[in-house]
Amino acid sequence: PQPGVNLIGLGLGKFDFLLSDPGVISIECPGPDKPVLVNKNGIVQISNIRLNKEEIDNIIKEISEKTRIPLIQGVFKAAFGQFVLTAIISEFVGTRFLIQKKREVKPPSPFGVR
Repeated sequence: PQPGVNLIGLGLGKFDFLLSDPGVISIECPGPDKPVLVNKNGIVQISNIRLNKEEIDNIIKEISEKTRIPLIQGVFKAAFGQFVLTAIISEFVGTRFLIQKKREVKPPSPFGVR
């Protein structure tokens, strides 16, 4: 594993503490050296976390290898654990990604009561 990226069991290094927070819905990396955006309880907050190009590439590469979904230029989407990663892979505009928690779908009550 590369420095700053801890993907044992698909942990996400700098994001582990954010993704373990039940209020966090998603995290977005808008590109290299830009602040990561955190959607917590429906409110988007700017974090002090910034990733360089190598860190972004390493995260996406590790998820690609663990999920066995090949990387190609354009849109990359992979589900792992309780998360879904959507990435735009581009040398021209810079690679960026969004990690969302899967929503819990509660089965309907057999008695029609909510």
